[in-house]
Amino acid sequence: MGSGFKWHNLIRSVVIAEAIAVLHGLQFALDLGFTNVILESDSKPVIQNIQQTSEDYSESRPFTWNAKNLARNFSSCRF
Repeated sequence: MGSGFKWHNLIRSVVIAEAIAVLHGLQFALDLGFTNVILESDSKPVIQNIQQTSEDYSESRPFTWNAKNLARNFSSCRF
């Protein structure tokens, strides 16, 4: 388990900020060698965008797309 902090200037969207946080959390877990991950977020739109199989046209798409790809590196990744 862990926590982190990362400063980003000029992010004007809460959804994008949450998507970036999810992305950093997954990368953190991968760097630590975790194989089974349960990721929690208070941003329902971000989690839904990661879980959906249809095309995502939201503003957070680049980050949720990267999160989906990172999640494939784990044996198990639940949101």
